[in-house]
This record gives sequence, C-alpha cells and structure tokens, in this order.
Amino acid sequence: MKLAAASVHPYRLPLRSPWLTAGASVDERCGWLLCLQDDSGRRAYGDCAPLPGSGGENAPAAAQALRSLLLPLIGLTARAALERLAPDGDCPTPVARCAVETALLDLLAQGSGMPLAAYLSGTRLRHGMCSAPPPPVRINAACGSLHNLGANDIRAACNAGFAILKMKVGVLAIDDEVALLQQIATVLPPGCRLRLDANRAWPDAAATRFLQDCASLPIEMLEEPLAAPDIDRLQALQDSTTIAMAVDESIRHLDGEALVKRKVRLWVCMGDRFPRGQFDDGNGEYNVMYDTTGSIRAIHDWPTPVVFSGFEIGARIQISISARPRRAASRTRQMAEAAASMQFIGEYRPDLTP
Repeated sequence: MKLAAASVHPYRLPLRSPWLTAGASVDERCGWLLCLQDDSGRRAYGDCAPLPGSGGENAPAAAQALRSLLLPLIGLTARAALERLAPDGDCPTPVARCAVETALLDLLAQGSGMPLAAYLSGTRLRHGMCSAPPPPVRINAACGSLHNLGANDIRAACNAGFAILKMKVGVLAIDDEVALLQQIATVLPPGCRLRLDANRAWPDAAATRFLQDCASLPIEMLEEPLAAPDIDRLQALQDSTTIAMAVDESIRHLDGEALVKRKVRLWVCMGDRFPRGQFDDGNGEYNVMYDTTGSIRAIHDWPTPVVFSGFEIGARIQISISARPRRAASRTRQMAEAAASMQFIGEYRPDLTP
C-alpha cells in the first residue's frame, strides 16, 4: 500500500495547572497532529509537540519541517518512506521527524494486523508459542511541581498503581523543598520511591547540600541537578551520594563516550554471532555489532562485571531467533526492522542463561 494523503492539524491544549520547572512555567501544550492515509484507506497518526527547553526544535521550525518531510513521501509505501527519512542523529528537527516516523510505523503495524507496541516488540513472531510474556515495565507517575503537591495527590497516584512518583524540584528554596519531601515521605506506602527532576536548577554546592539533606528519603534518582554540568562535576556529585544521578536535556553538551565510560555500572552483552571481526579464540560471538575494537576493549577492560549469555560463555545454547544485522536510521526504526527481519532457526529453545 502506498501513501495517498497527509494532513496536519494544529492544536492548543490548556493544562489543568501550570507545569512548573526551574526554568519555565508551561500552562498549555501546542503542536500538530499528523495524519497519514494510504491507498487502502488506513489512517495513522503522529504527534509533533515541541517543548521549549527540551532540546528539540522550536515551533516554527517544526511546522516547516513537517511540510518539507511529508511532501516527498506521498506515493511511496510506508517502508520506503521510512527509508527516505534522514537518520535521527543527523536530523535538525527531531520532533517533527518523530511524528512522521511514528505515523509510518503505525501504518506498518496496521498492515500486520496489530497495535504499534505489539508490532515493535515482535509479538507476531511469538504468536502461538509457549513463551512467557515480557516482564512489566515500571513507569512513574508524572506529578508535576513539588510545591503544588499535597498528601491527597500522592495517595491518588499510589492508589492508581504507581510505585514511582516523579516530581519537579528546584523551584523553591532548598530548605522548603526538603521539608515538603519529608512530608511526602510520611504518606508514601512501603516500596514507593521518588524520582526528582531539577532541570539544571543549582550550582554545585547547592546540589550537594540538597542531596545531603535528602539522604534519608526514599529517592531513587535526581535528574539534571547542575546548572552547568560536565562529566567531572557529575562524577563528583554522584560520588557524594547513593541517589542515582541522571541527565536529560544536557546530554547533547556532554561527551557521550566519556559519560558512558564514567557512569555505566553494568555492561550487558547478549550472545549471538558477531557479523564482523573475531576474538583471539577465533570466535566472533558478541553482538555489539559495529565496533569490534571498542567491544574488545570494553569486554577486557571494563571495571565492573560483564554479563554474557550464549556461545561466548562456552555453552552451545541454541539461540531461537536470529535478527539479521542491519544499520537502521533510528532506535525506533531499528526495533521495527529487527522485528520484521527475525527468522526462526531450528527448534524454539529460549536462551535461559542468566
């Protein structure tokens, strides 16, 4: 089926209450709903909603990008249209590109007769097998700014089934926010944890003091604490606390390779046949696909445990599904194409090696 039409519908949605961060107050979300239709009548949708300060393009750039991205795709199949999209790492307008890619993947999923999430997970290949369903993913409730939250808000989120609550900090004075967090901790059920996002609110000393004052609270993670983050500052901050540090919008200003070397605590390699390059024993069994030299260095020199599964531990465990290696233009697309290209080999026997 080929793409027959595309339409873009602007929207402006007021929020029930302002979304406050250290750097902005957002009281509405504006964007465009993209609709793609193929010549069979199927319709698929993507959402383009630039958010100021999030690292993507601004609204005028997104609107222009939608127009320029869509026109050349009319008359192509959804899969051919995906091939035409620029790789996401090279795209100056990732928000618009995400909307187009989502709609195209939705069309492919509909053509396969399943929801998009199931299509991306490869559910169609597991249909009829006695394989266990994938484990649930714990997601957090987005609770908004800390200073707007009360005990009833916390109870409502927990009663809805959330065991992780995320909230914005860095809006009030540190002492005031610590006091509010201490109050919230008194109404949290056992096992419930907090994720905090400071949106680069504090200088180093203030961030350190905040973490020290919160040391006894059930905080899982603090995101973007530093106003001027670099890897050394993040490392020093992490060394001062057991609360995990996270980066989001500042990642584009950091050296990604250096950050991984400093911050990744467990490197996981899953076994399958490595398509290029071999190790000293003549085997090529690590599916870190694109950098043989870097993979060897990581495996031999990584300072924490490395988890393996399959041929590389010397056990001839049959891997039930083989995904043909292919460099994809984005992580979303890589998931979809891997699912589409998987083939069964031999008897279905899942790899149960821990």
